Amino acid sequence: MSHSINLLYRDKFRLFFNYEIALFLEYLDVKRDDIVLDMGCGTGRFFQFLNKKVALVVGCDFSKNMALMAKKYAKEGACDIVVCDCMYLPFKEQVFDKVLACGLFEYVQSLREYLREVNRVLRKGGSIVFNVWNALYPFMPFIKIFEFKYYPRSLHVLAYIKNIVRSCNLSIIDVSGYFFIPFFILGHLPKCFYYVIIKIEKWASHRKLYKFASQIIVKARKCVD
Repeated sequence: MSHSINLLYRDKFRLFFNYEIALFLEYLDVKRDDIVLDMGCGTGRFFQFLNKKVALVVGCDFSKNMALMAKKYAKEGACDIVVCDCMYLPFKEQVFDKVLACGLFEYVQSLREYLREVNRVLRKGGSIVFNVWNALYPFMPFIKIFEFKYYPRSLHVLAYIKNIVRSCNLSIIDVSGYFFIPFFILGHLPKCFYYVIIKIEKWASHRKLYKFASQIIVKARKCVD
């Protein structure tokens, strides 16, 4: 999904992507003295929620245009933005307490290489929260037909994710799912229904019905030797 298309999509379904932000923040569970890395920060949509709650937020993105857009959220609080390839982070080892990667791994082919890099920059006991597209999502064949512009490059099943996470010296703390109803259906519903659907989303997410969700959200912690 190109960044421009992604932005248009998020504007149309803003209520649902705000719910996504809230879910990530709940899983991230930041502390005041945390140093947080936002991998694939895009326009910096998490900055405004984190920059006054933690010691420092560092956003990184491959796109210079996205980094420029993110600067508007980096003006307040302690934020920094780096343009780089997230597979080769320009940071020392064990720098960050928390890492979030929202919407990044749908673009990458090697999840393992990225998580190895996360393990390198995470402090012992630090955690990462990330999401991936669920390969077993029942509506996936229809998304490929009706929303081919938004079809992700990478799909994953939970068993595969667990193996990759373990191989990168990380242990899974929690797993859930969200975005159960595809957007090509939501787009035909009156917006007054969106609030009801958000309640359904929360109900389903808390019952770990990730097999039926388009997105799997994972929280993993760096193992302490």
